[in-house]
Amino acid sequence: MQVKTFIVAFTSGYTACCVSFIVFFGGSHLSRDTARVLTANFDVINGTRQHGVDDVSLADLRKQVKVLIWVMTSPSTLNTRAEVVKKTWATHAEKVLYMSSQSNSSFPAIGLNVTEGRDQLSVKTMEAFSYVYRHHFQQFDWFMKADDDTYVIVENLLFFLSDKDCNDPVYFGNIYKVKVKQGYNSGGAGYVLSKEALRRLCLHGDAQKCRQEGREEDVAMGECLQRLGVRAGETVDSQGRTRFHPNYPEYHLVPYYPPAYSLYDLYNGYKMDERLRCELPLH
Repeated sequence: MQVKTFIVAFTSGYTACCVSFIVFFGGSHLSRDTARVLTANFDVINGTRQHGVDDVSLADLRKQVKVLIWVMTSPSTLNTRAEVVKKTWATHAEKVLYMSSQSNSSFPAIGLNVTEGRDQLSVKTMEAFSYVYRHHFQQFDWFMKADDDTYVIVENLLFFLSDKDCNDPVYFGNIYKVKVKQGYNSGGAGYVLSKEALRRLCLHGDAQKCRQEGREEDVAMGECLQRLGVRAGETVDSQGRTRFHPNYPEYHLVPYYPPAYSLYDLYNGYKMDERLRCELPLH
């Protein structure tokens, strides 16, 4: 069975599990590489996306949409989770950086001047974006943060951003409707800053506007960007389905979400057409 979706990113707790999820969506008889492309709705023969009247070649998308992705990792997960990222979806991206608290020249990983630990996630995120701004701001238009247990379907990400303006102060992800007035994007699903959003964050995100401490880095980033006039952009597709998914894959295939998730999520946990849920086998 081939199920067409427009998922950009999701998390599973272990990225290795996500590979089988991608294969499942593309069709169990396909190779992993082919399945990943089919999941992105690309014609693997002609290299084009079938999207209504718009047929866009993947080569053209890569030239048009310049995205840098940085992956939050750590010394303890670099050779496990981050290694899986490096061997799977990262091969589809133009530029992927791995941010840790220790440098590793062979991987390679960038060592930030931070202490490892969940209480340091906010400062680690700010330092990572600061590094990206100093070293790569001119070469790219969009800047995505992902965890090392996030799986990104890069082709869908490029297509989603292809009609967006990087000079618009906006960031995209899975919006949670609590704690921040405009909502904030879940860190687990990954989120993408426009060039203007990154510029404002790194030039004007001082300690008065952006807190540097705490484990809720996505909340801290949401508060910060709201104060800087960066809005949380809409990410649903034409059928009202969300593209960024912060939970395990199985949570998005059955109607029984954790109660807290439905309370947090802007769309009350709605991720997939109910008819499709019934059609998808879970084992």
